[in-house]
Amino acid sequence: MELHLRIDKDSIRNVLIILPDMIGLNILCMPALRQIINCCQDKNIRIIGFNNCSEIFTDENLPNLFLIDNKNIIDEMSAYFKIHETFDIVFDFLSSRESGKILIDSGMSYRVGWDYPESNLYNVPVKFPTHDRSTIYDYLEYLAAIGKEYSYGTPQLKSKDETRDQGKKWLKENGLLSERLIIFGVGGGNNKKRWPLENYFKLRNELMRHKGTDTLFIIGPNELELSDEIRKNDIKAFIACNLPLQTLKGILSHAFCTISNDYAVMHMSAALGISTIGVFLASDPIQWFPYQRPSIYVIGKELACRPCYREDCADWQCNDPSLLGKVMNGFKTIWAT
Repeated sequence: MELHLRIDKDSIRNVLIILPDMIGLNILCMPALRQIINCCQDKNIRIIGFNNCSEIFTDENLPNLFLIDNKNIIDEMSAYFKIHETFDIVFDFLSSRESGKILIDSGMSYRVGWDYPESNLYNVPVKFPTHDRSTIYDYLEYLAAIGKEYSYGTPQLKSKDETRDQGKKWLKENGLLSERLIIFGVGGGNNKKRWPLENYFKLRNELMRHKGTDTLFIIGPNELELSDEIRKNDIKAFIACNLPLQTLKGILSHAFCTISNDYAVMHMSAALGISTIGVFLASDPIQWFPYQRPSIYVIGKELACRPCYREDCADWQCNDPSLLGKVMNGFKTIWAT
């Protein structure tokens, strides 16, 4: 371990990694996470994650993963540090003002993270994220900050038999035993990232013409209002609402194809190796879609205002009418392979 600061690498014994607080970011940090663990393999490594998103790593055999509640980060992280001895170096993938301050208050000697202007939260600073490259590079910069070479990689999630069985059980209990299950990831934290449901309804009508197919709408805890809209369109539609992450991962592992907005379902499906079509509106696939074929993304015309996360945008030009045809063409290619 060669640090930019003058640190005796032999004095580094206890290493802490703090994971991000969103599912997609947890997945995108995986290449950096693996490489940091590898370069610190002779150290005592502990990892703090959040129980609403880092549970996706249950099947990954990460060393000493401890989950906390992201609603009480200050209290829970402070309590964690009181139990464990001081860490010699901390890689803070979360890099929030709250986590940075806790690390200082807890006496962490070397703090690696994205620093905020004039805050001095991190004394091993990492290049701040930009919008012109894959988010994977933003996390790989943590290795550069400690003087380590890194290699770019595509995130891959594991799904153990127990997780797959959990998903299969849910599908069986809900009557979804078709030969080819098509998942619709219709949520997304930002309304301007959500492809309108009417397009998924049109897709469903077309895809159900293929023999041996079923479609399943996935809805998260902050999107429950979408269930009513789906029911108005089809009272018999299959909907999965607010599933535990391991159950969701198990279900996705049985999918033939996933068509999803740019959010957690898209990342989970593609990282599991399921053929995934990411539908991009306001966000930028260069930043958020590092996945390889058979997974693809579709996007409308080039716009100077992309990426944009304004929910008050009146024009919404990124909701391009051409997307429906592009998704259908992508699905035809996946179906034929």
